Amino acid sequence: MSDLPTDDTIARNRFMIISMIRLIGAVAVMLGILVLTDTLAWPHVAGYALLAIGLIDTFVIPPFLAKKWGSKRG
Repeated sequence: MSDLPTDDTIARNRFMIISMIRLIGAVAVMLGILVLTDTLAWPHVAGYALLAIGLIDTFVIPPFLAKKWGSKRG
């Protein structure tokens, strides 16, 4: 038996990576909102940075990775 990953394993791992990126982005957005509403005593600049990074992680990076990793069907 070979040690090479199967197509199913590769697809599952890619799906898990995209899901984790979305989850981390959502958590960053929530932290940014908590900072901007003064629930957390962090500088507001950190809140804006977390909000921006979280939105990028949630809405920009997953479609980019899905397109890059997508199947090459004709």
